[in-house]
Amino acid sequence: MSFSALVRKIVAGSSFYWILLALPAPAAQATTQNELKLYVDRSHQAVTLQLPGSAPHSGLRLSMLDASGRVIYSKPLNTASGPLVSLPVGTYAAGTYLLIVEGPNGYSVANRLVLH
Repeated sequence: MSFSALVRKIVAGSSFYWILLALPAPAAQATTQNELKLYVDRSHQAVTLQLPGSAPHSGLRLSMLDASGRVIYSKPLNTASGPLVSLPVGTYAAGTYLLIVEGPNGYSVANRLVLH
């Protein structure tokens, strides 16, 4: 059985929290069309993100969270040149991170990144 990730931002006063839920994927085709794909280069200095075809063409923001849920990187995405985005990761420690792309109208897609 495959699972898809559902990410939600919960706002409480001046703080916010990320909740990651693993849900059964309804169909393999639907999951791959809405999936944030990650490709790590051989030198482990950068990760290329391939945005899903369903992603909006403007108003996107990429955030990277560490294992404690802290946002350690955040920037607006320029997708005018296509669905591929490069993220430098050479300065981050080995560990597990969560990459989240958010956009207008509640659009959100995420994937786990493991750096060695």
